[in-house]
Amino acid sequence: MQTTASRRYLLAGALAGISSVAGLALASVVVLLLGLLWQYAFNRNLPIIGNTALGAAVEDVGRIPSFLWSWRWPLLGMGIAGVPLAYAERLARRSPYPWRDRIVGAGLLGVVGAALTTGLLATADQPLYDIRNQTSGLPTLAERQPAAWNLLLVAVLLALAISGAVWLLWSWWYARWRRWLHLADPAPAQEQALRTADASIAERRSVARIRALALIAAVASLALAAAGVAGFEAARAKIRSGDISADPLSPNVAVRLSLHAPERQLMVENTYGGGSASAVVLSASEQTPVSPPVELTFTSGQLGGERAALDVAGLPPGAYLLNIQLRSGEGVRVGYALLQSYAPLVPAASAVAGLGVGGVLGVGALLMGMAAEGRLRE
Repeated sequence: MQTTASRRYLLAGALAGISSVAGLALASVVVLLLGLLWQYAFNRNLPIIGNTALGAAVEDVGRIPSFLWSWRWPLLGMGIAGVPLAYAERLARRSPYPWRDRIVGAGLLGVVGAALTTGLLATADQPLYDIRNQTSGLPTLAERQPAAWNLLLVAVLLALAISGAVWLLWSWWYARWRRWLHLADPAPAQEQALRTADASIAERRSVARIRALALIAAVASLALAAAGVAGFEAARAKIRSGDISADPLSPNVAVRLSLHAPERQLMVENTYGGGSASAVVLSASEQTPVSPPVELTFTSGQLGGERAALDVAGLPPGAYLLNIQLRSGEGVRVGYALLQSYAPLVPAASAVAGLGVGGVLGVGALLMGMAAEGRLRE
């Protein structure tokens, strides 16, 4: 009998998740229909496109089924997520503490924060690795790399927004599905027995211990987040980018580069100028070529988009020179970008940072809930 009741709670959680997404999808359809109605009313009075306004509106309405079908994965995801949420909520409601209603919400914030932080950090530099297909010039590649702490701020704000919306929608629907399925709330432990003075003292001591443990967990999570970010900064892509100008007065110019990480990419481009030039990597000590040269051509007065890679993957760590030699023309500006990283370590460092940020958010939310409930009871 108890097993059957437990399954009904889990069913209510799944239905609450599905209902949350379904409600959003239907609300979106209503907004779209209102927008289409306004657009049709506006277009039908225009002299040129008035005759096609009805056909365009009907065509737009015909896209609504495909729009609804695009919600299938969020629908499935929230249906699955509703099961552990219902299980955790049922366990939390058996807690004797007055802030039991805030436990699952705080945990959800922590999980979402950890997942978002890990994902954002692990994928932050992936677009930069494809140097050849960068839409902007190579000289500004380093400036386009996002800072780790900015990514953390984005992750925290997204976690607050997503977890808050999910929790509000899911808990609202869960309360109604419990009522429709005739499922009662589990009675808290403090309401199952007669409270005495000794029991109240024991509860206050227990709350104090939990608060102290939560503070320790918050500090430990903060330290874990800092360690994860430090590891991420050490392992992520290090970018050196800029440009080198060569002209008839200085036809042979070079910039010093340091190779240290195992994974490297070095790319040059014909940023601006007229004529032709060659690029080659030299040993800094002997100034002898250590990579095959690449040739670049420039169209006078036009920004270039031609890029070529220099083979530096097999070179030992050390100091090198990127040498540009003007072959012909009035002068050229060669853009370059060197990207080095310990890429295999980035996901691990991102996960550590994610666990730390998730812990800070979850424990912090729980501590705020405990403080709020304490003020309400005073």
